[in-house]
Amino acid sequence: MRWFFLLLLFPFMSLYAQDSLYSHRIGVNWQNDLFLKLDRDFTNGVDISYMRSLRNGFKIPVVKKKGVKLALPYGYQEFSLVQHIFTPENLGTDEIIYEDRPYAGYLLLRVKDLGYSKSNEYVITSSWDIGVLGPAAYGGNVQDFIHDNTPSPAPEGWDNQIQNDLVLNYNFGFEKALSNQKSILITVPSLMRLGTLYTDLTTGVKVRCGKFQNYFESPNNFSKRDKVQVYMEVQASAQLVAYNATLQGGVFSKENEHVIDSNDLERLRLSGMVSLSASFKKMMMSIGTHFNTKSYSFGEGHRYGFIVLSYSF
Repeated sequence: MRWFFLLLLFPFMSLYAQDSLYSHRIGVNWQNDLFLKLDRDFTNGVDISYMRSLRNGFKIPVVKKKGVKLALPYGYQEFSLVQHIFTPENLGTDEIIYEDRPYAGYLLLRVKDLGYSKSNEYVITSSWDIGVLGPAAYGGNVQDFIHDNTPSPAPEGWDNQIQNDLVLNYNFGFEKALSNQKSILITVPSLMRLGTLYTDLTTGVKVRCGKFQNYFESPNNFSKRDKVQVYMEVQASAQLVAYNATLQGGVFSKENEHVIDSNDLERLRLSGMVSLSASFKKMMMSIGTHFNTKSYSFGEGHRYGFIVLSYSF
């Protein structure tokens, strides 16, 4: 008898679960080392995104049963426009400094699918990046605009930047809970990137503590039930690097005047992140800092700050 009533209530329970989550989110992530009074290496990044929930859940791209892809009940899709800019340390000369990194910038469209398993406490992401590396990404134009409107020296060497090339990358991520308590969550996030922009593998440990929504049900700030969130995150990661086009140049173009030789590429990189996030109802804001060890043998470690704003509806 109990199972009979549960079957009768199941459609209403499903509707309640759907009604308790927002369907859309827009966001912007601005990253810049100027926040930390630096201006070199990864110096500016802007990610503008739109996310929507998927009615039919998330189909796991590499797992099939009887020829049909298995699906997770909580699925989302995100579209992002991404521009990242990289510069050497010395911006005051138009000559190539071979003891420094080359100027580089890329502009791409990212389409990402996200799947959440509330019962097994894991998250899967699958994304494609398509765009351009080089002058067509307008990295120099954006940096010139920023420096014209801030007390910063004008960059002089963009004529020597990594030349135009195709960006086509596939990225697959998996994140699993180690411990999931009421106010503290520990996970192991991993990311594999394969393509003409980056080919690498990253894994690490992430700790979130404070008041936050169910991590394995939806992306941040998608729940209508928890109107207030305040939490801190700390993450440490290790990355194995096979290819980095912003240092080595693109796969197809052979006209670059300044690149980092593959023998000088640091194959193991360490990174860290500290952030503080707060949300009220539909609005959410995060601020934080990234730390990275050097990416080539004669380089230096680097750090930059970021601000993330999002609105769910």
